[in-house]
Amino acid sequence: MAASSQEKVGLRTWIAVLGTVLGAFMAVLDIQITNASLREITGGIASSAVEASWVSTSYLIGEIITIPLTAWLGRVFGVRLYLLVNVSLFLFFSCFAGLPANSGR
Repeated sequence: MAASSQEKVGLRTWIAVLGTVLGAFMAVLDIQITNASLREITGGIASSAVEASWVSTSYLIGEIITIPLTAWLGRVFGVRLYLLVNVSLFLFFSCFAGLPANSGR
């Protein structure tokens, strides 16, 4: 029988939960954007549809490798540092992802 407890959940816990939900949403969104953009990617890199499908495959492989390593890397570097570096790199590369497409125009 479970005892009812009146423990309050702190603000830090809610921030962590919201960050986790946002991260999971971004991962699913990135997969969908990659798959929906394959035709544009194919034209942008002058490749066939089969060659461009490797863009989606390589993204998924990278995600499949990174997700299980997150717990270990969090223990090695510390969760706070690991997450701050990842968020910083994500923002940096997201800002510069569109520049090559516009550089020739």
